[in-house]
Amino acid sequence: MAYYATLEAQFQQQRAELEAEKARFDDLVVQLQAQYDNQARGYGGGSGQFAWPERGPITQGFGCTDFLLEPYDPNCATRHFHTGLDIGASGGTTIHAADAGVVSFAGWGGGYGNVVIVTHGNGYSTLYGHMAAFAAGTGDRVNRGQPIGYEGSTGFSTGPHLHFEIRLNGAYQNPLSYLT
Repeated sequence: MAYYATLEAQFQQQRAELEAEKARFDDLVVQLQAQYDNQARGYGGGSGQFAWPERGPITQGFGCTDFLLEPYDPNCATRHFHTGLDIGASGGTTIHAADAGVVSFAGWGGGYGNVVIVTHGNGYSTLYGHMAAFAAGTGDRVNRGQPIGYEGSTGFSTGPHLHFEIRLNGAYQNPLSYLT
């Protein structure tokens, strides 16, 4: 029984660390949106219509989930919430910018692994997580469909996939409502 108690304590510690990390990252996204929004709007992004960043099956949808290491959400019957879409593909598959904008962050994102955030203007930003490598860097102007990275399994990940988020003024949006 002591072994299981130790495992449970480790699990709770990891979940608390991931939730704190997510809160820090949420704050960063809002700061970057404020910093880059005007510049990104000038590049033609921010229409609210986004292209698929890669083709592949959706392996986890947006919303309430029973996956225990997703952020806690008391409004979900399952008590956990997935903040984007997970799209499966082979490792190394090219990931494309969903719309024009500016890369406001490219670097290590903790549980997100190697992550790129693109600010598009008009309050919109997209996040691309678990990349193996980057094809664009912070401050780069990107066009819709331009390569920004490559499929991987970095951070908290169970295999190669893209974690893709759309945010409007920092709030999570269901990507399926915006993808064309």
